[in-house]
Amino acid sequence: MVSVFTMAILAASLALTAYLFFRHSIRSFFVWWFGVSVYMTAEPLQISKTYFHSEKEQDNALDTLDSHSDITKLDQNTTVLKKKISLREIITKACPSIITPKGEPAMFIPSLQLFNSHLQTLYNSYLAVKRAPVPEVEYDREVFTNEDGSTFALDWSPPFSKVPPNNRPVVVMVSGIAGGSHEYYVKACAKVLISEPYNYRVLVINYRGCSRTPLTTTILAHGGFTTDIRTAINYAKKKLHGSLMFGIGFSIGANVLTKYVGEEGSNCPLTACASICNPFDFKIAEVKNSKNKFMYKYVYNPYLTKALINVADKNKHILNLGDHAKTISDIDDIVSESHNFESREEYYAKASSKPYLKKIAIPILCLNSIDDPVCPSEAVEKEYYKLNPYLVLVRTYFGGHLGFFNGLKPNPWHPEPVAEFFKAIEQS
Repeated sequence: MVSVFTMAILAASLALTAYLFFRHSIRSFFVWWFGVSVYMTAEPLQISKTYFHSEKEQDNALDTLDSHSDITKLDQNTTVLKKKISLREIITKACPSIITPKGEPAMFIPSLQLFNSHLQTLYNSYLAVKRAPVPEVEYDREVFTNEDGSTFALDWSPPFSKVPPNNRPVVVMVSGIAGGSHEYYVKACAKVLISEPYNYRVLVINYRGCSRTPLTTTILAHGGFTTDIRTAINYAKKKLHGSLMFGIGFSIGANVLTKYVGEEGSNCPLTACASICNPFDFKIAEVKNSKNKFMYKYVYNPYLTKALINVADKNKHILNLGDHAKTISDIDDIVSESHNFESREEYYAKASSKPYLKKIAIPILCLNSIDDPVCPSEAVEKEYYKLNPYLVLVRTYFGGHLGFFNGLKPNPWHPEPVAEFFKAIEQS
């Protein structure tokens, strides 16, 4: 006859088995539904950390690099440290927002009240500043005038008056369409980067005519216009004191930054960069948006068009769009003509960053949401990383366009994986 003790042991074993099975099933369900998908190679690759130094005699930025043997001094003010690393290994070790230390996918669980892509996107555009205000980010502004008379603005944070130039890493940031340093998603990301434990400095590049930047010529920047970014980064290289440089682009700014990095190839002065909600291919985005007829026609297209028309309205003495600009496509036609493209289709083809992904020679984190209603993630196939080991494709099932809000009180999630990625590269 079975003893009471044996029955108790059997019951406890069954209960433990049921508990473990239930916990595993719940975890598997959450990972399946909310897990972050990561596509990258496991093979080691060489990265180049480029440090820029001041021309002052007392600049001792090289002192921290003396222990390394793989140092190349390109000139008096530029030093390159080359190392072989595995992106998969350092992301697993140092980026828990992407992959847990156990090697399992991290999870992005959207805020309960922002349960679909449109709510995530519209919350970022209209309500986030009121409902989830980020602490103010202070900037020092420099207005930069090109040789052709065009003007753009550079906003630095923290201000140099409070934190003098030093060798802390600098993150160059490029906003979405008609945006700038005032945008919620820019400030949210900047606040994380300039605070503990990262303590970076950020440099926001403000487009011509945007974010209180005067428009001084009729030539607007466009979705593939890399001239101002190149000028700003080359200027920053001379201003920095022994700093690494990283880059972040958002939406159309991600396309511009990604294209720039591809154009520069192995000569890119950035050590790594991040692309957030990049459209990659403007033609695919146009086709996808045309199928999402109601929301795109009555919400997103008018919102984006108005943002660009506002730029023109504030600078009517320079640029007058007249009554021709009713949609994004209309504005793209105007931009195409002003930049001497034969057609909008040629503009889309030459401005898209997708063809440049193969040419990128620095680690790049590409974060997209599968439910993005503006920039479809399928513009770049998940197998694309096989064409270039420097690509890290990260996708969430939810997040909308520049949303990625999680928590009961919605807060943006995307600054954390980006900051972790930069820190992992910096410390590798």
